[in-house]
Amino acid sequence: MIINKKNIAIISDSYPFGQTETFLENEIEFLSTYFNISVFPILKKNKDDVPRIVPKGVTFYAPIVQKNPFKRILKGIFNLSPIYLYIKELPKLWKESNDKKQSLLQWFLYLITYRSICSSPRFKDIWKIKDLEVVYFYWCNFPIRLLNTINNKKIYIRVHGGEVDLLRHKGYIPLLFYKLSNEYKYLPISQKSASLLSHGGITNMQLSRLGVYDHGLNPESNDSFIRIVSCSNLIPLKRVHLILMALKELKKEKVEWIHFGDGPLMNDLIQKSLYLPDNINVKFFGRIDNKLVIDFYKNNHVDLLINVSETEGIPVSIMEAFSFGIPCFATDVGGTSEIVKHNFNGFLAPKDFPINVLVNFISKIKSSSVEFEYRKNAKETWGNNYNAQNNYKDLVNLFLSMS
Repeated sequence: MIINKKNIAIISDSYPFGQTETFLENEIEFLSTYFNISVFPILKKNKDDVPRIVPKGVTFYAPIVQKNPFKRILKGIFNLSPIYLYIKELPKLWKESNDKKQSLLQWFLYLITYRSICSSPRFKDIWKIKDLEVVYFYWCNFPIRLLNTINNKKIYIRVHGGEVDLLRHKGYIPLLFYKLSNEYKYLPISQKSASLLSHGGITNMQLSRLGVYDHGLNPESNDSFIRIVSCSNLIPLKRVHLILMALKELKKEKVEWIHFGDGPLMNDLIQKSLYLPDNINVKFFGRIDNKLVIDFYKNNHVDLLINVSETEGIPVSIMEAFSFGIPCFATDVGGTSEIVKHNFNGFLAPKDFPINVLVNFISKIKSSSVEFEYRKNAKETWGNNYNAQNNYKDLVNLFLSMS
Protein backbone atom coordinates (compact mmCIF):
# COMPACT_ATOMS: atom_id res chain seq x y z
CA MET A 1 0.00 0.00 0.00
CA ILE A 2 1.26 3.47 -0.92
CA ILE A 3 0.99 5.98 1.94
CA ASN A 4 0.84 9.74 1.27
CA LYS A 5 0.18 9.43 -2.42
CA LYS A 6 1.16 12.40 -4.55
CA ASN A 7 -1.53 14.31 -6.43
CA ILE A 8 -1.57 14.44 -10.21
CA ALA A 9 -4.03 15.89 -12.73
CA ILE A 10 -4.63 14.23 -16.11
CA ILE A 11 -6.19 16.24 -18.95
CA SER A 12 -7.91 13.77 -21.27
CA ASP A 13 -9.90 14.22 -24.45
CA SER A 14 -13.13 12.71 -23.10
CA TYR A 15 -12.23 9.88 -20.68
CA PRO A 16 -14.02 8.62 -18.62
CA PHE A 17 -17.09 9.65 -20.66
CA GLY A 18 -18.14 7.43 -23.54
CA GLN A 19 -16.05 4.53 -24.85
CA THR A 20 -13.09 6.23 -26.48
CA GLU A 21 -9.53 6.47 -25.08
CA THR A 22 -9.73 2.85 -23.96
CA PHE A 23 -5.91 2.73 -23.90
CA LEU A 24 -5.93 5.39 -21.18
CA GLU A 25 -7.86 2.99 -18.92
CA ASN A 26 -4.86 0.66 -18.56
CA GLU A 27 -2.60 3.56 -17.73
CA ILE A 28 -4.88 5.12 -15.12
CA GLU A 29 -5.52 1.75 -13.53
CA PHE A 30 -1.78 1.35 -12.95
CA LEU A 31 -1.09 4.96 -11.93
CA SER A 32 -3.93 4.94 -9.38
CA THR A 33 -1.94 2.56 -7.18
CA TYR A 34 0.71 5.23 -6.71
CA PHE A 35 -1.10 8.57 -7.10
CA ASN A 36 -4.30 10.39 -6.28
CA ILE A 37 -5.58 11.22 -9.75
CA SER A 38 -7.90 14.01 -10.86
CA VAL A 39 -9.13 13.61 -14.45
CA PHE A 40 -10.28 16.65 -16.41
CA PRO A 41 -11.90 15.66 -19.75
CA ILE A 42 -12.05 18.38 -22.39
CA LEU A 43 -15.56 17.47 -23.55
CA LYS A 44 -18.26 14.82 -23.84
CA LYS A 45 -18.44 13.76 -27.47
CA ASN A 46 -22.09 12.73 -27.20
CA LYS A 47 -24.64 14.14 -24.78
CA ASP A 48 -25.71 10.62 -23.75
CA ASP A 49 -22.18 9.44 -22.92
CA VAL A 50 -22.03 8.15 -19.36
CA PRO A 51 -18.85 7.92 -17.30
CA ARG A 52 -17.12 4.58 -16.96
CA ILE A 53 -16.27 3.11 -13.58
CA VAL A 54 -12.90 4.50 -12.51
CA PRO A 55 -10.39 2.91 -10.12
CA LYS A 56 -10.24 3.80 -6.45
CA GLY A 57 -8.28 6.99 -5.90
CA VAL A 58 -9.43 8.52 -9.21
CA THR A 59 -11.74 11.54 -9.27
CA PHE A 60 -13.14 12.93 -12.48
CA TYR A 61 -14.68 16.31 -13.16
CA ALA A 62 -17.34 17.62 -15.51
CA PRO A 63 -16.07 18.33 -19.04
CA ILE A 64 -14.19 21.59 -19.38
CA VAL A 65 -16.05 22.88 -22.45
CA GLN A 66 -19.64 22.75 -23.62
CA LYS A 67 -20.79 19.85 -25.78
CA ASN A 68 -23.37 22.07 -27.48
CA PRO A 69 -21.54 23.44 -30.57
CA PHE A 70 -23.46 26.73 -30.60
CA LYS A 71 -22.67 27.44 -26.94
CA ARG A 72 -19.06 26.44 -27.49
CA ILE A 73 -18.73 28.85 -30.41
CA LEU A 74 -20.21 31.68 -28.33
CA LYS A 75 -17.92 30.85 -25.43
CA GLY A 76 -14.92 30.62 -27.75
CA ILE A 77 -15.59 34.01 -29.30
CA PHE A 78 -16.92 36.08 -26.42
CA ASN A 79 -14.27 35.83 -23.74
CA LEU A 80 -11.21 37.76 -22.62
CA SER A 81 -8.50 35.23 -23.50
CA PRO A 82 -5.94 36.37 -26.11
CA ILE A 83 -6.91 36.23 -29.76
CA TYR A 84 -4.03 38.05 -31.46
CA LEU A 85 -1.85 34.93 -31.63
CA TYR A 86 -4.54 33.15 -33.64
CA ILE A 87 -4.76 36.10 -36.03
CA LYS A 88 -0.97 36.09 -36.40
CA GLU A 89 -1.21 32.45 -37.52
CA LEU A 90 -3.17 33.24 -40.67
CA PRO A 91 -0.18 34.25 -42.87
CA LYS A 92 1.61 31.08 -41.70
CA LEU A 93 -1.46 29.01 -42.62
CA TRP A 94 -1.60 30.58 -46.07
CA LYS A 95 2.09 29.96 -46.69
CA GLU A 96 2.41 26.39 -45.37
CA SER A 97 -0.92 24.66 -45.91
CA ASN A 98 -1.50 22.32 -48.83
CA ASP A 99 -5.25 22.56 -48.32
CA LYS A 100 -6.20 26.11 -47.39
CA LYS A 101 -9.90 25.38 -46.92
CA GLN A 102 -9.35 22.46 -44.55
CA SER A 103 -6.62 24.27 -42.63
CA LEU A 104 -8.77 27.36 -42.19
CA LEU A 105 -11.53 25.23 -40.74
CA GLN A 106 -9.01 23.56 -38.43
CA TRP A 107 -7.68 26.98 -37.39
CA PHE A 108 -11.21 28.16 -36.55
CA LEU A 109 -11.98 25.03 -34.51
CA TYR A 110 -8.73 25.49 -32.57
CA LEU A 111 -9.57 29.12 -31.90
CA ILE A 112 -13.04 28.24 -30.61
CA THR A 113 -11.99 25.21 -28.59
CA TYR A 114 -8.88 26.53 -26.89
CA ARG A 115 -10.20 30.00 -26.14
CA SER A 116 -13.23 28.37 -24.53
CA ILE A 117 -10.93 26.03 -22.56
CA CYS A 118 -8.73 28.86 -21.31
CA SER A 119 -11.72 30.89 -20.17
CA SER A 120 -13.51 27.96 -18.54
CA PRO A 121 -13.81 28.01 -14.72
CA ARG A 122 -13.47 24.22 -14.79
CA PHE A 123 -10.07 24.50 -16.45
CA LYS A 124 -8.95 26.95 -13.79
CA ASP A 125 -10.04 24.43 -11.13
CA ILE A 126 -7.12 22.21 -12.14
CA TRP A 127 -4.63 24.61 -10.64
CA LYS A 128 -6.57 24.80 -7.38
CA ILE A 129 -5.97 21.17 -6.45
CA LYS A 130 -4.17 21.08 -3.14
CA ASP A 131 -0.53 19.91 -3.30
CA LEU A 132 -0.76 19.25 -7.02
CA GLU A 133 2.68 18.12 -8.19
CA VAL A 134 2.21 16.75 -11.71
CA VAL A 135 0.01 17.90 -14.60
CA TYR A 136 -0.19 15.31 -17.36
CA PHE A 137 -1.64 16.29 -20.74
CA TYR A 138 -2.59 13.03 -22.44
CA TRP A 139 -2.48 14.60 -25.91
CA CYS A 140 -0.05 17.09 -27.40
CA ASN A 141 -2.75 19.28 -28.90
CA PHE A 142 -2.84 22.13 -26.41
CA PRO A 143 -0.95 25.44 -26.91
CA ILE A 144 0.56 25.04 -23.48
CA ARG A 145 3.01 27.95 -23.81
CA LEU A 146 0.03 30.30 -23.71
CA LEU A 147 -0.61 29.38 -20.08
CA ASN A 148 1.21 31.30 -17.38
CA THR A 149 -0.60 29.72 -14.44
CA ILE A 150 1.23 26.39 -14.40
CA ASN A 151 4.89 27.31 -14.36
CA ASN A 152 5.26 25.99 -10.82
CA LYS A 153 4.01 22.53 -11.80
CA LYS A 154 5.78 19.61 -13.41
CA ILE A 155 4.23 19.33 -16.87
CA TYR A 156 4.26 16.10 -18.89
CA ILE A 157 2.81 15.83 -22.38
CA ARG A 158 2.19 12.52 -24.11
CA VAL A 159 2.71 12.57 -27.87
CA HIS A 160 0.93 9.98 -29.98
CA GLY A 161 2.23 11.28 -33.30
CA GLY A 162 -0.66 12.77 -35.23
CA GLU A 163 -0.69 15.88 -33.08
CA VAL A 164 2.72 17.02 -34.42
CA ASP A 165 2.82 15.32 -37.83
CA LEU A 166 2.57 18.03 -40.49
CA LEU A 167 1.99 15.49 -43.26
CA ARG A 168 -1.23 14.38 -41.60
CA HIS A 169 -2.40 17.98 -41.40
CA LYS A 170 -1.69 19.12 -44.96
CA GLY A 171 1.44 21.00 -43.91
CA TYR A 172 -0.12 23.18 -41.21
CA ILE A 173 -0.96 22.65 -37.52
CA PRO A 174 -2.48 25.62 -35.67
CA LEU A 175 -0.26 27.07 -32.95
CA LEU A 176 2.28 24.26 -33.28
CA PHE A 177 5.05 26.58 -32.02
CA TYR A 178 3.08 27.12 -28.83
CA LYS A 179 2.66 23.38 -28.22
CA LEU A 180 6.41 22.75 -28.16
CA SER A 181 8.78 23.97 -25.47
CA ASN A 182 11.73 22.36 -23.71
CA GLU A 183 10.35 23.71 -20.45
CA TYR A 184 8.07 20.67 -20.39
CA LYS A 185 8.71 16.93 -20.54
CA TYR A 186 7.38 15.19 -23.64
CA LEU A 187 6.53 11.49 -23.65
CA PRO A 188 6.42 10.19 -27.25
CA ILE A 189 4.84 6.75 -27.63
CA SER A 190 7.10 5.75 -30.53
CA GLN A 191 10.44 6.45 -32.16
CA LYS A 192 8.48 8.04 -35.01
CA SER A 193 6.85 10.51 -32.59
CA ALA A 194 10.22 11.20 -30.99
CA SER A 195 11.69 11.97 -34.40
CA LEU A 196 8.86 14.42 -35.16
CA LEU A 197 9.51 16.18 -31.85
CA SER A 198 13.23 16.31 -32.54
CA HIS A 199 12.56 18.02 -35.88
CA GLY A 200 10.51 20.54 -33.92
CA GLY A 201 13.52 21.35 -31.71
CA ILE A 202 12.44 19.32 -28.67
CA THR A 203 15.18 17.64 -26.63
CA ASN A 204 13.40 17.33 -23.28
CA MET A 205 11.65 14.05 -23.98
CA GLN A 206 11.64 10.39 -23.00
CA LEU A 207 10.28 7.47 -25.01
CA SER A 208 7.24 6.15 -23.12
CA ARG A 209 5.45 3.37 -24.94
CA LEU A 210 1.85 2.48 -24.31
CA GLY A 211 1.08 -1.04 -23.16
CA VAL A 212 -1.57 -3.66 -22.50
CA TYR A 213 -1.83 -6.35 -19.84
CA ASP A 214 -1.19 -10.05 -20.23
CA HIS A 215 -4.37 -12.11 -20.57
CA GLY A 216 -2.73 -15.32 -21.72
CA LEU A 217 -2.60 -16.90 -25.16
CA ASN A 218 -5.33 -17.00 -27.78
CA PRO A 219 -6.83 -20.54 -27.84
CA GLU A 220 -5.90 -22.99 -30.58
CA SER A 221 -8.16 -23.45 -33.57
CA ASN A 222 -10.92 -26.06 -33.33
CA ASP A 223 -12.55 -25.47 -36.72
CA SER A 224 -11.64 -24.96 -40.37
CA PHE A 225 -12.42 -21.21 -40.51
CA ILE A 226 -9.78 -18.60 -41.17
CA ARG A 227 -10.85 -16.11 -38.50
CA ILE A 228 -9.71 -12.51 -39.01
CA VAL A 229 -10.37 -9.47 -36.86
CA SER A 230 -10.19 -5.73 -37.49
CA CYS A 231 -10.61 -3.13 -34.79
CA SER A 232 -11.00 0.55 -35.66
CA ASN A 233 -13.33 3.44 -36.26
CA LEU A 234 -15.20 3.06 -39.54
CA ILE A 235 -13.94 6.23 -41.19
CA PRO A 236 -12.17 6.78 -44.55
CA LEU A 237 -8.75 7.02 -42.87
CA LYS A 238 -8.98 3.38 -41.71
CA ARG A 239 -9.74 2.03 -45.23
CA VAL A 240 -11.67 -0.97 -43.91
CA HIS A 241 -13.25 -1.33 -47.35
CA LEU A 242 -9.94 -2.86 -48.48
CA ILE A 243 -10.68 -5.88 -46.30
CA LEU A 244 -14.02 -6.23 -48.07
CA MET A 245 -12.26 -6.07 -51.44
CA ALA A 246 -9.85 -8.82 -50.41
CA LEU A 247 -12.57 -11.09 -49.03
CA LYS A 248 -14.51 -10.76 -52.29
CA GLU A 249 -11.61 -12.52 -54.06
CA LEU A 250 -11.58 -15.53 -51.71
CA LYS A 251 -13.85 -18.07 -53.38
CA LYS A 252 -12.94 -21.33 -51.60
CA GLU A 253 -11.58 -20.63 -48.13
CA LYS A 254 -14.03 -20.50 -45.24
CA VAL A 255 -13.43 -17.11 -43.64
CA GLU A 256 -15.01 -15.40 -40.66
CA TRP A 257 -14.38 -11.66 -40.38
CA ILE A 258 -15.18 -9.86 -37.12
CA HIS A 259 -15.00 -6.10 -36.90
CA PHE A 260 -14.99 -4.14 -33.63
CA GLY A 261 -15.79 -0.43 -33.89
CA ASP A 262 -18.30 1.85 -35.53
CA GLY A 263 -18.45 5.11 -37.44
CA PRO A 264 -20.13 6.92 -40.32
CA LEU A 265 -19.21 4.21 -42.85
CA MET A 266 -20.72 1.36 -40.86
CA ASN A 267 -24.05 1.04 -42.66
CA ASP A 268 -22.39 1.24 -46.08
CA LEU A 269 -19.88 -1.49 -45.18
CA ILE A 270 -22.59 -3.72 -43.76
CA GLN A 271 -24.60 -3.40 -46.97
CA LYS A 272 -21.57 -4.20 -49.13
CA SER A 273 -20.70 -7.19 -46.97
CA LEU A 274 -24.04 -8.77 -47.93
CA TYR A 275 -22.68 -9.33 -51.45
CA LEU A 276 -19.64 -11.32 -50.35
CA PRO A 277 -19.43 -14.99 -51.39
CA ASP A 278 -21.27 -17.56 -49.26
CA ASN A 279 -17.99 -18.89 -47.85
CA ILE A 280 -17.42 -15.53 -46.09
CA ASN A 281 -19.12 -14.91 -42.75
CA VAL A 282 -19.08 -11.30 -41.47
CA LYS A 283 -19.94 -9.90 -38.04
CA PHE A 284 -19.94 -6.18 -37.22
CA PHE A 285 -19.98 -5.86 -33.42
CA GLY A 286 -19.95 -2.05 -33.42
CA ARG A 287 -18.36 -0.09 -30.59
CA ILE A 288 -18.26 -2.27 -27.49
CA ASP A 289 -16.49 -2.16 -24.16
CA ASN A 290 -12.80 -3.01 -24.55
CA LYS A 291 -13.18 -5.76 -21.93
CA LEU A 292 -15.51 -7.58 -24.34
CA VAL A 293 -12.86 -7.44 -27.07
CA ILE A 294 -10.38 -8.98 -24.64
CA ASP A 295 -12.93 -11.67 -23.73
CA PHE A 296 -13.37 -12.46 -27.42
CA TYR A 297 -9.62 -13.04 -27.79
CA LYS A 298 -9.64 -15.21 -24.67
CA ASN A 299 -12.40 -17.47 -25.93
CA ASN A 300 -12.13 -17.55 -29.75
CA HIS A 301 -9.23 -18.58 -31.93
CA VAL A 302 -8.14 -15.72 -34.21
CA ASP A 303 -5.73 -16.32 -37.09
CA LEU A 304 -5.00 -12.73 -38.02
CA LEU A 305 -5.57 -9.08 -37.09
CA ILE A 306 -5.76 -6.71 -40.07
CA ASN A 307 -4.95 -2.99 -39.96
CA VAL A 308 -4.86 -1.23 -43.33
CA SER A 309 -5.03 2.36 -42.09
CA GLU A 310 -3.70 5.28 -44.12
CA THR A 311 -1.97 6.76 -41.06
CA GLU A 312 -1.27 5.51 -37.54
CA GLY A 313 0.68 6.08 -34.36
CA ILE A 314 1.31 2.64 -32.91
CA PRO A 315 -2.08 0.94 -32.82
CA VAL A 316 -3.13 -0.36 -29.40
CA SER A 317 -5.28 -2.90 -31.25
CA ILE A 318 -2.06 -4.51 -32.51
CA MET A 319 -0.57 -4.50 -28.99
CA GLU A 320 -3.70 -6.29 -27.73
CA ALA A 321 -3.56 -8.89 -30.50
CA PHE A 322 0.16 -9.49 -29.96
CA SER A 323 -0.40 -9.94 -26.22
CA PHE A 324 -2.48 -13.00 -27.19
CA GLY A 325 0.02 -14.19 -29.79
CA ILE A 326 -2.13 -13.18 -32.77
CA PRO A 327 -0.11 -12.06 -35.83
CA CYS A 328 -0.99 -8.99 -37.88
CA PHE A 329 -1.21 -7.80 -41.47
CA ALA A 330 -0.59 -4.03 -41.39
CA THR A 331 0.37 -1.12 -43.59
CA ASP A 332 3.75 0.51 -43.14
CA VAL A 333 2.51 3.90 -41.94
CA GLY A 334 3.35 6.07 -38.93
CA GLY A 335 4.99 4.02 -36.20
CA THR A 336 3.47 0.68 -37.22
CA SER A 337 6.83 -0.69 -38.41
CA GLU A 338 8.08 -0.39 -34.82
CA ILE A 339 5.69 -3.15 -33.74
CA VAL A 340 4.92 -5.20 -36.89
CA LYS A 341 8.07 -6.80 -38.29
CA HIS A 342 7.71 -8.22 -41.78
CA ASN A 343 7.85 -12.02 -41.89
CA PHE A 344 8.55 -12.10 -38.14
CA ASN A 345 5.24 -11.45 -36.39
CA GLY A 346 3.11 -10.71 -39.43
CA PHE A 347 3.12 -8.95 -42.79
CA LEU A 348 4.09 -5.29 -43.26
CA ALA A 349 2.69 -4.02 -46.55
CA PRO A 350 3.31 -0.71 -48.35
CA LYS A 351 0.57 1.85 -47.72
CA ASP A 352 -0.83 1.44 -51.22
CA PHE A 353 -0.42 -2.32 -51.53
CA PRO A 354 -1.98 -4.38 -54.37
CA ILE A 355 -5.11 -6.04 -52.98
CA ASN A 356 -3.90 -9.50 -54.05
CA VAL A 357 -1.14 -9.22 -51.42
CA LEU A 358 -3.75 -9.25 -48.66
CA VAL A 359 -5.79 -11.93 -50.47
CA ASN A 360 -2.77 -14.25 -50.65
CA PHE A 361 -1.76 -13.69 -47.03
CA ILE A 362 -5.26 -14.43 -45.70
CA SER A 363 -5.57 -17.57 -47.82
CA LYS A 364 -2.26 -18.98 -46.61
CA ILE A 365 -2.15 -17.90 -42.95
CA LYS A 366 -3.87 -20.98 -41.50
CA SER A 367 -1.86 -23.52 -43.44
CA SER A 368 1.39 -21.61 -43.42
CA SER A 369 4.34 -23.44 -41.89
CA VAL A 370 5.46 -20.16 -40.31
CA GLU A 371 2.16 -19.40 -38.54
CA PHE A 372 3.45 -20.93 -35.30
CA GLU A 373 6.56 -18.72 -35.50
CA TYR A 374 4.46 -15.64 -36.23
CA ARG A 375 2.32 -16.31 -33.15
CA LYS A 376 5.30 -16.96 -30.90
CA ASN A 377 7.06 -13.84 -32.16
CA ALA A 378 3.95 -11.69 -31.73
CA LYS A 379 3.78 -12.63 -28.05
CA GLU A 380 7.51 -11.99 -27.70
CA THR A 381 7.18 -8.53 -29.28
CA TRP A 382 4.47 -7.64 -26.78
CA GLY A 383 6.56 -8.89 -23.85
CA ASN A 384 9.66 -6.96 -24.90
CA ASN A 385 8.05 -3.61 -25.73
CA TYR A 386 4.33 -3.30 -24.93
CA ASN A 387 3.81 -4.95 -21.55
CA ALA A 388 1.75 -2.47 -19.52
CA GLN A 389 3.22 -3.73 -16.26
CA ASN A 390 6.72 -2.75 -17.36
CA ASN A 391 5.95 0.41 -19.34
CA TYR A 392 3.70 2.04 -16.76
CA LYS A 393 6.04 1.17 -13.91
CA ASP A 394 8.66 3.21 -15.78
CA LEU A 395 6.15 6.06 -16.08
CA VAL A 396 5.41 5.94 -12.35
CA ASN A 397 9.13 6.10 -11.57
CA LEU A 398 9.50 9.10 -13.88
CA PHE A 399 6.66 10.99 -12.17
CA LEU A 400 7.97 10.15 -8.71
CA SER A 401 11.54 11.14 -9.54
CA MET A 402 10.55 14.48 -11.04
CA SER A 403 7.78 15.53 -8.63
